[in-house]
Amino acid sequence: MSEPIVVGIDGSEESDRAVRWAAAEAVLRERALHIVHALESWPYKAPLFKPAQSTERMTRAGHRLLTATRERVQEQWPALEVTTALVAEEIPQALHAQSDKAFELVLGSRGR
Repeated sequence: MSEPIVVGIDGSEESDRAVRWAAAEAVLRERALHIVHALESWPYKAPLFKPAQSTERMTRAGHRLLTATRERVQEQWPALEVTTALVAEEIPQALHAQSDKAFELVLGSRGR
């Protein structure tokens, strides 16, 4: 298959709209949709502020967000190929890396 359309999500209403737009674009252009959620680590870089469970909680929440988003997309566009990625990296770097070989990158106008 050709290069996918990549969409970054953060759980906001704006990212939900971006996903719908990206999915419709992927269907129109006959491309796969790749949904990305980045776990930014900036508040937890200092060991004093990183409780052991916080990383696990953030990871579980990220997986739940990706799963729910993927399910919503596949309800509306069942034939669309959808992949997901949970990336533990700063958001700009994560989106750059995930969209390096993408057809296009879709982002919401605002969010978290």
